[in-house]
Amino acid sequence: MSDPQLQSYEELPYESNAFTATHPDTLAVVALLHGMEPAPAPRCRVLELGCAGGGNLIPMALTLPESRFVGIDLSPRQVAMGQSRIAEIGLTNIELRPLSIMDVDEGFGAFDYILCHGVFSWVPAPVQEKILSICKERLSPQGVAYVSYNTYPGWHLWSLLRGMMSFHASHFKDTPTKIHQARAFLELLLHAVQGGTDIYARILEDEAAEVRKRGDAYLFHEHLEDVNTPAYFHEFAERAAKHGLQYLEEAHLSQPLPSSIPIEVRDILARMPVGLIHREQYLDFFRGRSFRRTLLCHDALALSRPPAADAITRMYLTAQAKSKKERLDLFSDAAEEFSAPDGRTVSSKDPLVKTALSLLGRHWPSALSFRELWQQAQAAMSGAPEPVRASLDQKPLTLAEALLECYAAHLLDLHAHPPRFASRPGPRPKASTLARLQAPDERLVTNLRHASVELDPFDRAVLHHLDGTRDPQALEAILADLVARDRLDIRVDDLPLKDPPKVAEVLKAALPASLQRLATCALLVA
Repeated sequence: MSDPQLQSYEELPYESNAFTATHPDTLAVVALLHGMEPAPAPRCRVLELGCAGGGNLIPMALTLPESRFVGIDLSPRQVAMGQSRIAEIGLTNIELRPLSIMDVDEGFGAFDYILCHGVFSWVPAPVQEKILSICKERLSPQGVAYVSYNTYPGWHLWSLLRGMMSFHASHFKDTPTKIHQARAFLELLLHAVQGGTDIYARILEDEAAEVRKRGDAYLFHEHLEDVNTPAYFHEFAERAAKHGLQYLEEAHLSQPLPSSIPIEVRDILARMPVGLIHREQYLDFFRGRSFRRTLLCHDALALSRPPAADAITRMYLTAQAKSKKERLDLFSDAAEEFSAPDGRTVSSKDPLVKTALSLLGRHWPSALSFRELWQQAQAAMSGAPEPVRASLDQKPLTLAEALLECYAAHLLDLHAHPPRFASRPGPRPKASTLARLQAPDERLVTNLRHASVELDPFDRAVLHHLDGTRDPQALEAILADLVARDRLDIRVDDLPLKDPPKVAEVLKAALPASLQRLATCALLVA
């Protein structure tokens, strides 16, 4: 990172959050599916290049106390922020260093997982080469490296907006003014193309909608920094290969082409005599992909391709997939559609698959081992008609193959070592130390599934006081005091409530639901 870049991150630190895709268990699952023997998440060594304030590494260190974490970042300000949070929590298995990526050497030792999120596209070419060199030289034999980067062809569209905002902002000197002017110019640009029906207007409107909802740090570092160099996937893979690294997979299995792509196109692609890298590149062309989270490993490893479904029989599963119907027709061959919270869907006619997804949805947010899921599916289908029961004579691998497809479609998550949290609030509920520290001031809190969660003010106030010593009555008293001191706003019919007896009545009714929401969000310690 050059001096101007260092200065910009010192002046405007990037929001430092948890990224589920980078968690060692997430990476271990992909490695296991491809026949590797990765280090288990509870006992591993992790290096993060460009760790910012430690928002990604610190929650890992908290929930994986027997693992070791090292993060480096060129910005002393961001590292100091992370070191302060580490001291607050009292962690001893993590170290953040204010250091350049170029200074990483053999003294660091080997790591089972190397993470580089949101850095590669934003640094000059020599630093990019150093990142790949580190991934080769510091990675253990069965290790996995994660590198995210902007990709073409999708980023060609983003480049339109970036180029215009950068041009306008370049006329101003200080960072706050640059950001303000970039946003003002964006609105002027949208006003100029308002009502336009051509493709240019539609592209600008779509991309601008995303920028509008992002914070200033995102806008500045993504669109106004001097360096942002997207690449085609095949170019990235070729550069990695020169360092003795091979493409493993994306942090989540690469998805097949969407059903909107004509079947003839998919058939032609399937028949093309091209290798894995070129096939992935064609998929990016058809999807218009703009961002990748690529996993790399040593090129000497022989990988299972395609992913081996039998690995799932040794894993745990979670799924928030739900059917739109109140009553499911599980035992017929009628198709049932299950959808995830982000809108992704999968449809199945198979009674076994429908039963399994229904069971996982009922157990959410808790995990089921594949063995438990298989046993519960057998029990649930014991009353089904004979032809349906006969389908259970199929080996569990049939179910594993179907669940692998659901995993690729983002309808469920796989875990080698499932996260531990309380799915229901106990008599004296306790939240993680990190989440309680984040609750008062930070926009997002990190849950025990290593995901960032946004809460409303009431739930944040409750979360902050869940130290494991207070029962609901004590929590109600604390919340009532916050209301009395105008530190918490309670409203009925959109009017602020201040009368103590009515406040107490509302709090008594609202607290149990809040505690259960926090449990469902995986924020309570088991």
